[in-house]
Amino acid sequence: MTTLRKILKRLTSPFLQFVAKKYTNVPHEYRFGQIEMTILPSVFHPAFYISTKCLIDFLAKKELRDKKLWELGAGSGLVSLFAAQKGAIVTATDINPAALKGLKMNSLRNNLALEVIESDIFANIQHRFFEYIVINPPYYPQNPQNDAEKAFFCGAEFGYFHRFFQGLNEYFQVCPQQTEVIMILSEDCRLAEIENIANQHSLCLCKVWEKKVWGEQNFIFQIQSVN
Repeated sequence: MTTLRKILKRLTSPFLQFVAKKYTNVPHEYRFGQIEMTILPSVFHPAFYISTKCLIDFLAKKELRDKKLWELGAGSGLVSLFAAQKGAIVTATDINPAALKGLKMNSLRNNLALEVIESDIFANIQHRFFEYIVINPPYYPQNPQNDAEKAFFCGAEFGYFHRFFQGLNEYFQVCPQQTEVIMILSEDCRLAEIENIANQHSLCLCKVWEKKVWGEQNFIFQIQSVN
């Protein structure tokens, strides 16, 4: 890692530190292509992080029309809105009340249909089938102290991933139909540990895309059952 990279990492990890906290205390307008959005306080802002754009670039190559797509932990909902714009039948979930409010508001603003559900991972999405499940997970191993931090911190013992992979394993058992589960991670996370947790739940992470942006390597994985 270069000296510049180390400096930037200290400044930006886990999430732009003081500057980001100040910025996210007030609503902000954001535009992506034809999609206009209001990003509410405490909601992950897609302009600050490259992962959302990487997911959109990946999904842009998919045929999404009339496909059932679930964005888990949708945050601002930009990925959900983009998928709906491409004709997908989109369900967007989150546990942050501000994110849920913003999802409903921005779907109406852009005249794009979203089913918005409050759900902690699979809690309120049981026994439903999707052709696509998309997730940009929190991966810093620290316990979140508020709603904003839940978008970044997965728990000191990676509890988020244990619960997600357990729920996904159960999903594959109930819904044996073909589902493409897409998850984005970066080199900043502890990839080996996350992969090990997936293996514990009879899942494997299959890398299908990678790209270096602003000096940071990003990876998209398909998660598959090994049962």
